Parts: sequence; structure tokens; C-alpha cells
Amino acid sequence: MKNRFKNRFKGKRPLTGQLRIGLLALFMLLLTTSCGRNPGAADSNVQVWVPEFLPLEMEADTYSSMTFWGDAFFYLSYQRQGETFLYRLSGYSLTGGPLPDIPLSWPDDRDRFVTSQFAMDPDGGVYLIAYVTEKTGSGTHLCKFGPDGSLVYDVDISKETDSPELLAVDSQGRVYISGKASDSPCIWLYTPEGAYRGNLSPDIPNGSINAMGRAGNGAVYVCCRGNSGSGEAYVLSEIDFDKGKAGEPYPDFQKGDNSILVPGVGNRILSYDKTSVYAYDLAAQTSEVLFDWLDQDINGSYVTAVHVSEDGSILAVVRDFAKENCTFALLKKVDSAQAVRKETIVLGTLYSNSTLRNATVAFNRGNDTYHVKIKEYLDPQTHDQAEAANRMRADILSDNCPDILDLADLDLNALASKGLFADLNTFLENSSLLDRGDFPDNLLDAYTIGGKLITIPSCFSLKTVFGWRADVGETSGWTLEELMEYANAHPEADLFDNTSRNEIMQYLMSYNQDAFIDWSSGECRFESDAFIRLLEFVSRFPEAAQSGSEQASTPVRIQNGEVLLLMESISEFNSIQMPLEIYGNESTCIGFPSADGSAGCMLIPYGAYAVTVKSDHKQGAWAFIESILASQESGSSFFPSRKSALAKKAADAVMPDSSDAGMAVFDSDWEYTYHTPTREEVDLTLALIETAKPVSLTDANEVISIINEEAQGYYQGQKTAPEVAKIIQSRVWIYVNED
Repeated sequence: MKNRFKNRFKGKRPLTGQLRIGLLALFMLLLTTSCGRNPGAADSNVQVWVPEFLPLEMEADTYSSMTFWGDAFFYLSYQRQGETFLYRLSGYSLTGGPLPDIPLSWPDDRDRFVTSQFAMDPDGGVYLIAYVTEKTGSGTHLCKFGPDGSLVYDVDISKETDSPELLAVDSQGRVYISGKASDSPCIWLYTPEGAYRGNLSPDIPNGSINAMGRAGNGAVYVCCRGNSGSGEAYVLSEIDFDKGKAGEPYPDFQKGDNSILVPGVGNRILSYDKTSVYAYDLAAQTSEVLFDWLDQDINGSYVTAVHVSEDGSILAVVRDFAKENCTFALLKKVDSAQAVRKETIVLGTLYSNSTLRNATVAFNRGNDTYHVKIKEYLDPQTHDQAEAANRMRADILSDNCPDILDLADLDLNALASKGLFADLNTFLENSSLLDRGDFPDNLLDAYTIGGKLITIPSCFSLKTVFGWRADVGETSGWTLEELMEYANAHPEADLFDNTSRNEIMQYLMSYNQDAFIDWSSGECRFESDAFIRLLEFVSRFPEAAQSGSEQASTPVRIQNGEVLLLMESISEFNSIQMPLEIYGNESTCIGFPSADGSAGCMLIPYGAYAVTVKSDHKQGAWAFIESILASQESGSSFFPSRKSALAKKAADAVMPDSSDAGMAVFDSDWEYTYHTPTREEVDLTLALIETAKPVSLTDANEVISIINEEAQGYYQGQKTAPEVAKIIQSRVWIYVNED
């Protein structure tokens, strides 16, 4: 079995290190005891997975991939020597501790770069792919070494393939290398002596090879992804080396996103992804989910190697590259009565990210009472966000409502109007870690709806609009009518560059929904003259964004008067430099139009979570949110919500070499080099933060989706603007007033 890191930066030094474990006795204790963290019914007939963790101490060395063999795991480590690398096999025995490094010896001093493809056979033979510098260029070589590091063979396979992707070895030492030939998936076969035997192409429509590995029976299996027109499907097949073809596909194989297939006990073969570990029984041809990584307090995105022991326990190496630490996890099945029970808190989200998973792992490991479980609604096969949003909304409105909601893709006003959220003010008042004074007033006010503080995002970015000061004036803020008058006064220019009708409608409605919807009473006003004029205005824009290779860049088009306004995202204190430069420091941050003419600067939240009123564990749900807010740092790539962290980030921004000073952005006809932010630029950004308000700009905003869907009838000349407005009025009213 083998694993590999997708290390694509040739000649660079990865931020990883040699694995060292100091206390062998502690590990042996883990093999004989269990102390679970997962909740479960106290039924001795029910078994649950429980994890134990041991940190792997690291030194200033490097490794690029990892595989298990016998009772040890191994990895390829290297040291740079001049322009070349010295490679060696490093390892750690689970019963004997650190193993001596084994140098990999080539008979000549040609320059070699070893890729992340690495495997071992049952006899301890080491197989790898290397790019070797030849007189005529770089060649692709398949290399095998004995357990002592002596070279067995070094074969130039450049004639067969120059772009190997996956590497596997069966129990006989035969080698399987996957890649592409003529844009089709292909597997090249080599004998135990390294002789080329031939190749095969799995018969799968529009397919690609996603994973490969040796099973417990010693054979190599391959997983292919294909699309026959009815959607994507994963197919598992055994590779018959002697016949040079793939066997009949196994049905219902559940593929993870990792490229390694892991041998299980007996007839089982495992796959895994950032979410779960899956087991497939080759004899019964059935698949099951063994466990969710987060249920084991593990961030699945950081799992770099998995191994199944003879007793069925699972070993995983978990590596956090950002924090440069590594953990060894032992997962065993025990009677649920032996597992420590916790109250489960469900967090609902369309899809999770590494930041959320990290926060969940940290909370679960540190809290003895509650365990947060993430429920993702996005189907990883279809990636249909609209369908996921509908399923999530159905759960929210039912008795299956999660305890915590990720608000990133939800219509906050619509849900708040139904009284679905708990008031965080009460929790803040009783918190020993936080209080209202820790956060900007406008941030708390922006998320206070109907007298309830719904959420406090952990960080945020901004999105706003710039225009020529001579045209839009020196102060921020304007109404829809003023924007439309401005566009009418400049018919020769585009309002925004490369923007479609639907995008324009989304931008213009972002701060104007309240002009047409009274969320408290449910009244809607889409048949008004104001909305009909808005429909007529938006119809002037193209159906799709129009751009071409011959068209000048947006900065140049603005400077030439071909485009009037610039929408810009601001996530750092240096972000405001470029829009100011585009307008030659003659701009005003006018913002998006709003119903009352106030400054329309969008606050885009990240890590915004709400406690639902239906939760039976509100205190535990708040404890999770509190842990995120209390731990935020100023080093984030967004603006932190806590005033102390924001002030530190602002102070650090003006320090020399503290930002992306010197970084350049290029277009074919324009370029800009960032400088260290000035105090004036930082103050201008802080002023925007003080006026920013949250709006929903996602595809999950049902009101804007309804408007854009029904407006097509008017845009295409099938209905009049008043007729479309009447339909929109009816549909939005139903949406706003549904129970």
C-alpha cells in the first residue's frame, strides 16, 4: 500500500519534516486501551469507532510521500546538496521506534528529481518515479530499490509515458503506472524486473483514472470516473496483468477524493476523502461508510496516509501544513458503553471548508460535554447549490432543524422574519470570554434584526463601487433613481464592465429589497412604478457578460471613458490601492445604490453562525460560536471582527514589508505594483468598514432568483414589464409569507 503527496513544485523545499516519536510506551498504551470521544448509546451490543492521538515530533527534514509496510510506515526524505538532491528512505516502526535512514544509491551522479509517486511491495522493495537529467533533456525513469537501499533497476520509461500520475505494485512486484495517452486514461504495466509488458485503457465513457492501489488479496485495483450522459459514476475494476485488461466493474463503489485505494482486512478495500472513510467488500460487492473524520475529531483534509491493521483498527497520519505539526491517530471499534458520551450539536451548512473543520476539531477535542457534527447539504456528486439550499431550508423549517446554521448561503432576512434564530445578546451578556464592546457597533447593529442579535461573523471582507468624483460627487451613497439617471446621461459607456443582466439586477437589488418587501408584515410592492422602471433599465444590459481577447482591460476602459463604475472586493488594507490608482486618485467610493441613498458598502461575512430557537443545546451551540470568536487572529486574509484584532491588523499594515508590497498584477495593457499601505489608505478602509452592511449576493437568495427567472419573459419580449412584475409580486409574496 502506498500514499503520495501531490508535490508539484520541482526543486523547492516542502514545509514538512522527518517524523520522530519520543514515547514508544505511550503508543503501545494506545494499542491496548481506548478512550472514546464520540457519542453513542450505552449498549454493549453496539460498537462505535473511537480515536486516540499521539503527536509526531518533527525535525528540520523533508518528506514527500508515505506508505505503510509491515509494522512500520516509511517516507522518502531528502536533503539538497548543491543543485541535486540526496534521497533516502526514512521510517518508524510501531513496535520498535524510529528506524535508521536508508540512503537510496544510484550508480551515477546524474541530476534526479524524485516525484511523489512512491510504493513498496510485500518484500520491502521500494518503487518510485524520477525525472533524470539526460544529455538530450529530462527522462522519466521507473526505479526499484531493495530494503537496504541498493538499486535493483533504473528503467527509462519515457517512450511509454512522460507524465505518470499514480503508481501501484502488486504482491508479485509487478508495477502499474497510470496516466493519459491520447487524452484517454491509460495504465502501463511492468514486470518484476522492470520490463515493459504493455498498456491498457479502461473502457469507461469520458473517463479518467481517479485512484489505484493494492488490495489485501495482492491484486491491484483501479477506480475510474466516467460520464455516460446520465451523470458521473465511479467504477472499480481489478487490473488483470496477464491479460492486460481491466476486469468487470464492481457495482456501487463509493469513491473518495483521495487517489489511494487502501487494502483492508480480508476481501475489503478502502477509500477515503476529506469527509469520510469508505469500505468496499469485493466478495459481497457492497459498500459502507465506516466513519466520518470529524466524528473522530480529525480534519479529513489533513489526512496524508491510512493503514488498516490485521485486527481491523485504522491508523492515520494527520498533517496540518499551516501549523507544521503532525499527529498519529489510532481508530478502534469498541462497545459503545466504553465510549465517553457527549451531547451532539448539529451544524448545518451547504458545504464546509478547512477553517470550519479545524474549528470543529479544536472544539470537540477540548470540550468534555458537547460534540459538534457538521451536516453538509451539498451533494458532492452533483454540486447543485440550488437543490442543496432547498434541502437545507426544508430542514430549517421542520423538526429536523440543526442546532447551528452557517449563514453564508442563506437568506438572513427571510429566516429571521420567521423567528428562527436565538438572540445572541443573552449569551454575550453571560460570556466570560467576550462582550459587546469587543465588536464594532455597526457590525452588531447590522446583524440585529427584530431586536435580536442573529450572528457575529468571525471575519469579513467588503465589496463596493468606485466612480469618477467629477461625475458622482465627493460623498458616498446614492439611490436607484440617481444611478439610472447617471447611466442615462452616459449612453455611450457601459455602467460596469463585462456584466450580465442577472448580475446587474443582483447588484441593484442588493440594498433595495427592503424598498419592495416589508418582512415584518409580509407586504410586497413589486407592481410599483419604481420596480417596473428597474426592470426596464436592466433589460438594456446584455444577456451574458461580453468580453474578448481584443477588448482592452477594465482599468484601461475606465480611463478611456468606455466604462463608468468599478466593483471591487476589499479583503486587506492594501486592497483599496488599485481602484484608487485606476481612477488616478480622482475617485469616490460611491457604493451600491440603496433605498435611502446611504452608502452601499457590502459586508461579506465569513464564519457567520446562528443558534436556532429549535435547538435543545443552545448553550453548547453558543460555546462553539464563542470559541471561534474568541480565537480569531489578525493574521487572517480577511478583516477580523474583534476590534482589538482589527486595530492590530491596521497597525501592522503600515509597517514596512508587512503586506504584499512589491507584488505586481499584470494585464496585457495595464499593470500595477502594490506598495505598503499609507495611513490615509488604511483610514479610508476603516471608514468603509464603519458603514458596511451585510447583504445576500449568493445564488441562494430566493427573491433575486425569482426576479431573474421571471424577468426573462420580459427581456425576451414574451411579456410586458407590468405583466412580469405581477408574476414576481405573486411569487415573492408566497415566499415571504410561507410558514
